[in-house]
Amino acid sequence: VFAITGKGFWGALRAELLKTAKRWSPWVLLALEIVIIVGLSYVLVWVIAVHPFPGEHLPAAEKASLQAGIHPGGFAHQALGGSGLTPILVLLLGVLVVGNDFGSGTLKTLFTLGPGRLEALAAKFVALAIVVAIGVVVVFAVTAVASLIFATIDGASLHTWPSFGDRKSTRLNSS
Repeated sequence: VFAITGKGFWGALRAELLKTAKRWSPWVLLALEIVIIVGLSYVLVWVIAVHPFPGEHLPAAEKASLQAGIHPGGFAHQALGGSGLTPILVLLLGVLVVGNDFGSGTLKTLFTLGPGRLEALAAKFVALAIVVAIGVVVVFAVTAVASLIFATIDGASLHTWPSFGDRKSTRLNSS
């Protein structure tokens, strides 16, 4: 029976969180995700909906659908990966966090001198989960603010926030 509750786990977790916070790669990936979501999923969609290409005319229903996706009613879809690149960036974060320790040789040292291997790996995965959770909260906050900004620009209602049930049924119906 392996116990991941010892003093070694908590020390390793604190070290992993500190190490991850001091690295530049998680911050760059979070900034890249925010730029992608706001740039592609909000600004580009808004420009296409409001100012279509010369010679193009969007039907009113299509324009309304595009704008509804960037207003508060559609912010959950955007935050959960409307651009499709969010899972790739999270995978890249995991590769960078684990790969950096492996490439620099600190993983061998950690396994030799530090807490047990199970504790060290569990701390690394828990720290990665905490970082991803913080990133999700930040992305939800940014997309909520972007939705409010674009709804205000378009003069749309600011009271159309989705409920959890609405998100689930919308996803099932669109599949």
